[in-house]
Amino acid sequence: LSWIEVPSSHQKPRIGQPVLTITSPLDFAPTPAFGLVSGFESYFADFVFPFTYTRIGIPMGPAEGGSPVIDLEGNLVGITVASVPEVRSSYVVPSRALEKMVADFSTRGAIRYGTLPLELTERPDQDRLARVVVVDGVASGSAAASAGIRVGDKVRTMGGKQIRTIDDVRDAIFYARVGQFLLLEVDRGGNRLEFALMVEEDTSKPDPAPLPTPPGTEPTLPPQTEESEPLPTIP
Repeated sequence: LSWIEVPSSHQKPRIGQPVLTITSPLDFAPTPAFGLVSGFESYFADFVFPFTYTRIGIPMGPAEGGSPVIDLEGNLVGITVASVPEVRSSYVVPSRALEKMVADFSTRGAIRYGTLPLELTERPDQDRLARVVVVDGVASGSAAASAGIRVGDKVRTMGGKQIRTIDDVRDAIFYARVGQFLLLEVDRGGNRLEFALMVEEDTSKPDPAPLPTPPGTEPTLPPQTEESEPLPTIP
């Protein structure tokens, strides 16, 4: 019996980096496929992921979900979970997320999702000609309200990680431990303020993998249209 190790250190792949999958389409023997890393998203159309998925330019067909994705040096990049056939791509749960899931299952028997008592939205930052994550709401009576976080505060860092997009926010919360304190640095009118908030357990999050589908089919995400334009918002 042989297997692919989940690496102890996780280096994010680069856009355009070559990757391989080893799949078992239909009743065929294990079959390799080659492609490139295409992007990183924590949402697609109306689907919101609990962390940032890696998108690769290798479409998955029937019975190919759950296939390992490796780089050219044999390191595990992640595992495929959904196909996006309209753009000939697939989404991959990265190895860093797999490691956290294994740890959660080993200690609690389930994946633990965290949340903060804030509503955060990604918007254009006209001052910097970039994107910024802004506090859109603070739960009444929460620790965030008591700490003094206000609507309109611009989130600059979380847990020491720079926050540029809503993807950064979802990753900072997902990879933190439930019960851990996250240090938030916000910009309020040009002044930098720091707040420590405890990551609370969020039981409303579903498993990151798509729901089971009938035999002979592969989980797919619907095509993105103007009517289903994504709203980069985190509750």
